[in-house]
Amino acid sequence: MRPTDLAQHYIDRHVFNSHTENIFQASARTLERKFPGIFIDEVSTDMAERWRTCTLGRLKVHSYNTYLRHLRILFKHAVHHRLVAENPFMSVRF
Repeated sequence: MRPTDLAQHYIDRHVFNSHTENIFQASARTLERKFPGIFIDEVSTDMAERWRTCTLGRLKVHSYNTYLRHLRILFKHAVHHRLVAENPFMSVRF
């Protein structure tokens, strides 16, 4: 499962407006842009930190924080559904 697939998995179960849906999808796309072709079970804490460095170099802090919050939610959902063993974004700092 790719990050955008995970986002859709979450959206189908928990999101009821298009604005929120767009933010979850955009957050997942930032991860896929940094790591093309990545599957969610391949994302490590080290990769999440590299995503942080890259994203902070391109975006304002507010946008970065928004994406980070949404990626944490997505990966928490993945842990809950046993799609991944742990949430690599929990240790990434704001």
